[in-house]
Amino acid sequence: MADNVPPQADAIFEPVTQKWVRGAFAEWYRRYGLGITGYPLTEQAIDPDTGLPTQYFQRVALEEVAGQIRLRLAGQEALVRQQELIQQRAEVQRLAADLAQARTQLAATTQLAAVEASRGTSAASGNLEAQLRQREEELAEAQLHLAKMERDLDACSRRVAELESQLSQQTRVVAAQQAEIARLRAQLQQGGGAPGGQVTRPAITDIVDQLMKHPTKSYSRRQLKAITHLCIHHSAVAGTVPVEHVAQYHVQDQGWPGIGYHFYVEPNGVIYQTQRLETISWHVSHNNDYSVGICVAGDFTYAPPPQSQIDTAAHLVAWLMQELSVPEQKILGHKEFPNNDTSCPGETWLKRMTWKNLLLDSVRAQMGRSARPLDHYVLFWQKVDSWAQEDWRAAERYIGRFRPTAGFSLDDAQQARVVTIVGGDAGVSGQAEQALRAAGAKVERIAGVDFADTKRILDGMADRGQRFLTLT
Repeated sequence: MADNVPPQADAIFEPVTQKWVRGAFAEWYRRYGLGITGYPLTEQAIDPDTGLPTQYFQRVALEEVAGQIRLRLAGQEALVRQQELIQQRAEVQRLAADLAQARTQLAATTQLAAVEASRGTSAASGNLEAQLRQREEELAEAQLHLAKMERDLDACSRRVAELESQLSQQTRVVAAQQAEIARLRAQLQQGGGAPGGQVTRPAITDIVDQLMKHPTKSYSRRQLKAITHLCIHHSAVAGTVPVEHVAQYHVQDQGWPGIGYHFYVEPNGVIYQTQRLETISWHVSHNNDYSVGICVAGDFTYAPPPQSQIDTAAHLVAWLMQELSVPEQKILGHKEFPNNDTSCPGETWLKRMTWKNLLLDSVRAQMGRSARPLDHYVLFWQKVDSWAQEDWRAAERYIGRFRPTAGFSLDDAQQARVVTIVGGDAGVSGQAEQALRAAGAKVERIAGVDFADTKRILDGMADRGQRFLTLT
């Protein structure tokens, strides 16, 4: 599809590769994310061999069949090319044999012409020379074509091996995600969530096993009780630079065993875990043994991060403080650690706008929110003989993304700081909503024109990392 085609309402534009992802491809892209697909490399187009809409990404090739997206059969492509190569090699052998025969005939005719020049055999010799030149040209062309096909096959074989490796890795990731979803569903059936008074765990995407690692070097390990400090970094490059590129730089250019950071916070609100907490990665010289490295993506030399990114990082910091028993005074920027002559995490960390204070203010707010027994409650309706099954299914991805407490109890919801009501007032009534507000809760209702529309809204919020539509 050409770059100048107007974007659809559900299209996604990736500025990193300057490509659009549209329609069913966009839905698949949102569902599985960069960790599965990588960035789009081409626009969507009709493949001339299969006649199917096809789009290539960094990690996968996708095709659309009857509105459904599936992985393109890269192995089949390689097999077809191998068969074509076999046929081409046979053609080259045939031409070579014909050429050898023509050369033999030419030699015999030339000898005969020398003896019997007066009998007109020189004409036959001339004809054979012309045939020989034609055959030589055909053979040269066939050999060039064969060399190109061999190069194409080699590239295709490497691509197949790469895709097989990635597919194996993706299968493990999906299996882990499915196990996590199953755990969350079981927890939700029991009205689960963070225990009263605790900071809820933020949504964290684990990519530890997907990032580049050194082939021979490895980091040392530690016990969690050894961790006493949290170290804040900035990436010192544009926030759009993928975390995979940062890992590649640390390994290939710096010669480190793996990426130096334990967490990577992107501007869009996505938190990646990039090393296990038990790993002593290299992020703050002379102080790695007891610290956790948190990188906020972007260059904050002249301006601090946007407040939304600060709040996301603060949620992570507050949760780690709680889980690791780290006090506020031990949250330091890279430059604040001893024996580290650096400007990281940017000049605005301690000067000018002082985004350290912005971060700590947001951390305190996160800790203060836990004063109520519940932070965020998703409320569904329930009656004697029925309950909100469709609304529940519509909210599954949202709940899996943000992990709020979810249930059917108005009394429990009144103990929460924020309540999200799923569905119209035919379920949870307007009177119940007023009671929640009277109890001091912030309330937001998510209700589409039908169940499918409600699911679309909630799935979109989950994909964007947007917990609330109107609340802060």
